[in-house]
Amino acid sequence: MDITKTLKMLMLDRDVKQVDIANEFKGMSKHTFNNLLRRNDYKLNDIIKIAGIMNYDVKLQFVDTKTDKIINAE
Repeated sequence: MDITKTLKMLMLDRDVKQVDIANEFKGMSKHTFNNLLRRNDYKLNDIIKIAGIMNYDVKLQFVDTKTDKIINAE
């Protein structure tokens, strides 16, 4: 799963620039935020914070790979 690709798509959809998110995301610099995107290695809390800045919610699901049963996290 390429979270960076999804986040960039959401930023385009909302017309939000990296610097805008960086400023609201723990006051980090655009360069630091860009490095976060480039690494594509996120903590779940970071994804939730970034999505929230753009007015998106994040929903977590667990999918059983044997039965395809879906369990939604609350």
